[in-house]
Amino acid sequence: MCTSRHNLLQSKRLIMLIATLAVCVVVDPGSYCQSADKGGPQEPGKLQKETRLAFPDPFFRLMALDMGLKLINQSVKWSDYYSKLALTDKSVTKAGKDEASIGFLIGIRLADGVIALMGKDVSKMQDCANDVRELAAKLGISKKELTGADAIVRAVQKDDWLGVHFELGILREEIIEKLKDSSEKRKGVFVAAGAWLQGCRYGSGLVLDHMKVIDLSNNLRASAVVDFLVSEIKTADPKILAQPAIKSAVEVLAQIKPLIDVDRDANIPKERLQQIFDLASLGVKSALPVQAN
Repeated sequence: MCTSRHNLLQSKRLIMLIATLAVCVVVDPGSYCQSADKGGPQEPGKLQKETRLAFPDPFFRLMALDMGLKLINQSVKWSDYYSKLALTDKSVTKAGKDEASIGFLIGIRLADGVIALMGKDVSKMQDCANDVRELAAKLGISKKELTGADAIVRAVQKDDWLGVHFELGILREEIIEKLKDSSEKRKGVFVAAGAWLQGCRYGSGLVLDHMKVIDLSNNLRASAVVDFLVSEIKTADPKILAQPAIKSAVEVLAQIKPLIDVDRDANIPKERLQQIFDLASLGVKSALPVQAN
């Protein structure tokens, strides 16, 4: 009995480590990553100078949750979560009249792609790749510049899901790098914000659905990510910040931050988790001219 309990505790610590690494994906490991946990060093005024925008990949955090559930013989039907929460409204690729909102939508669909990957769902993965490619075209990024999109489709057709994971990473980096070359250097942050909020929906929804059997809410602890995203978004032009999707994203992120700002070993109460899910859903759905499913 003691051995089993020890193994469970060790496994939970591994899961928490993976979740913490998922926070650090957003920034350079030698700087801001140190303050990813509450209480870590964070010098005021140095945030903007020492960090760069990368991508808050929801894969690692969701993988940590998946591992935690497998410890108690619980399996996740990822395709069901996609069907419930993915932004599959037909107006997705037609929404967004400004580049910031389009970038926000790209991030959302990239996060949906992670769920399609977790569920190894061929049609859903192809839909995500096609939507991202179509939205990217509206930002002036040509099909030739997005090698990852076609590579994803080819990998899916070969049932090469490791390849899909790799190419999904390539695709998002191609988009981020291309946006860095644009006149507005901060455009990539809107892609990151969309991905993080949609990933937050999936993560909080998953934790809520399984809270009766196991509490994995600590894995959603990521206030440092929110601080970073909000600070970066606020450097944008006031006209961009006035766009409905971007304005909503900033407001939602600001409200989510205190809800996930917990100590390293603390859990998030169920009522706060529900608030997180509802707020993230509000932010994501604001990107569409009509309510998403």
